[in-house]
Amino acid sequence: MDRMSMLSQVVRVNLSIQLSLKESLIGRQRIAEFTLGGRADILSPTMKEGYAQRYRRTLEQASSAIQTR
Repeated sequence: MDRMSMLSQVVRVNLSIQLSLKESLIGRQRIAEFTLGGRADILSPTMKEGYAQRYRRTLEQASSAIQTR
């Protein structure tokens, strides 16, 4: 393999790595936009648990407020 074909191979590999990194970042940004829009099906498990705890707390507060009246 001569020097020019080696260089072009390196450039191609580098560009494909950059492209895949960019695509994964765009994918993560889209996931973040979806989750901010309320799409709970693609949240991470810890985020789901956090939302579930907050929801349970709100329900408990509402039911205790109803019971005290």
